[in-house]
Amino acid sequence: MQPYYFPYIGYFQLIRAVDRFILYDKVQFVKKGWIHRNRIVQPDGSELYIRVPLLERKHDTPISRIKIDNSGNWRNVVCRQLNYYYRKMPCFEECYPVVESVLQKTFEYLGDLNEESVRAICNLLDIKTSIIGKDYPSIEEELDDYPHKKMENRVLAICRRENADTYVNSIGGQQLYDRDAFAKSGINLLFVKTPDCRYPQRCPQFVPRLSILDTLFCCGREGTKRLLDNYLLI
Repeated sequence: MQPYYFPYIGYFQLIRAVDRFILYDKVQFVKKGWIHRNRIVQPDGSELYIRVPLLERKHDTPISRIKIDNSGNWRNVVCRQLNYYYRKMPCFEECYPVVESVLQKTFEYLGDLNEESVRAICNLLDIKTSIIGKDYPSIEEELDDYPHKKMENRVLAICRRENADTYVNSIGGQQLYDRDAFAKSGINLLFVKTPDCRYPQRCPQFVPRLSILDTLFCCGREGTKRLLDNYLLI
């Protein structure tokens, strides 16, 4: 999976569901994805993006080469946003120091920040999965040049490298990956399906798939750990 910025709880359910999780940053950065931004919620239910500012780059730059624009005080801005919207939540003081410790570090590359955030949240939630990060060698030179199959071939190539017999992806991967293609390579393909993971938010109507930060500040460490088990492998 790509290294996302404080991703939603389903990302951590996926990590929890596997033996080995690879943060693969050798793929192209997608501007409107979840690599440099994520969502929290305001008291009226409207969404607010927390963002990492980036330096200018070419459109085909891989995630591993994306640099953070540290010329401003963006880290303090995000910390102030989290304090402003969540400090009155009962679990804020329990979880915020872990988040702040990540945000107050200076990283040159976005992938390093995201890897640190994922590892910090996994440690907070006692997720023991082996996580392989930025040092994982690229597989790109082994892929064929068929764009519509490149993503699937990349995953299969990594599975072969890892001697894996099962590959688990998020539920959105059902639109991307073919079970028959994986079966022909001796790989069982599964998807993490997250049922309705509702919890008490501070807004009138529940807003799903927010950053894990919203879950932590609303539910705390133990409450979030209980939600982590609320998934199915299909």
